Amino acid sequence: MNGDSKLGGIDIDLKLTEIVKMRWKKEDENRFNAVFFVGKKLTPSNEKILKRHEYRLRKLVEKAKIALSIAQQSVVNLSEFYCGVDIDDDVETPNIAISKEDIEIGCKNIFQRCLNLVAQTLLESKVPKNKLTKILLVGGSSQMPYVQTLLEKEYGNIVLKDCDCNVVVAEGAALYCRNMALHGETNVNEITCNEIEMSGVDSTNKKVVVPIIEKGTKIPFSNTFPVFPIRNDVIVELYENKKKIGVFVIYNIQKKTKNELFECEVKINTFGILEVKCIGENRCAVNVDRERIQTESEDMKKKKDYIESFLSC
Repeated sequence: MNGDSKLGGIDIDLKLTEIVKMRWKKEDENRFNAVFFVGKKLTPSNEKILKRHEYRLRKLVEKAKIALSIAQQSVVNLSEFYCGVDIDDDVETPNIAISKEDIEIGCKNIFQRCLNLVAQTLLESKVPKNKLTKILLVGGSSQMPYVQTLLEKEYGNIVLKDCDCNVVVAEGAALYCRNMALHGETNVNEITCNEIEMSGVDSTNKKVVVPIIEKGTKIPFSNTFPVFPIRNDVIVELYENKKKIGVFVIYNIQKKTKNELFECEVKINTFGILEVKCIGENRCAVNVDRERIQTESEDMKKKKDYIESFLSC
């Protein structure tokens, strides 16, 4: 099991949009600059208009990209960006052509990331590529002929092309549950999609990050490990997929001795909720308080801005 939450069809759309912008600017720099407020100070109102223009152009590029699945070339029609603009009768609204070659060359690094991800998944699963019998395509971007060509070049003619990429996951889940029911199994175990790590210091006071819950672990699950309180507090920093997910602080622990170690437990319950608690020698459990890390508000704002950049205002 593997994946990349930051890799998808939108990456191809953005790259093709860059190509279209470059060609549009070459064809009609004045109108391009007006549409995207080049060289102008952005007011809140203009910023909303700019986002809308970016979104509309990206949708037009996406439509042209889909057409390339059955054609060697397609056109991005820019006429909607010229509404209300006086154009000489002998001057045509520029329509930007894109080709399959533009995708293959411009998105080469994106496709290589896909192939690397497949290879890494097989490596982690200890499955030799000559043991693969079928490759199931999931998602719209997997239907691009070039993606299928790359997979066939690397793994042979085992790509399934007659399945609906939009429903294969749902169909597979239904078949899996049916098979379990036929065999009298009623429990379905969820698993962790990413490794959970903890930041701490070792005996030499050097900061280290160590895994405490491995990727693919069935939940519910718990792991315990010894911790040494700093003064009377225990601070636990947890990371998922290399990104900090929270700082957990246990205050005012009553130590019997100066060097007393406590047992810290990190648990993921049936619903995937992370819990942390600390247990001393007297077996008294201390509930944890999760402190809001300083950058949390900034992270939330960045995510909100990122989502809004793909939506029409």
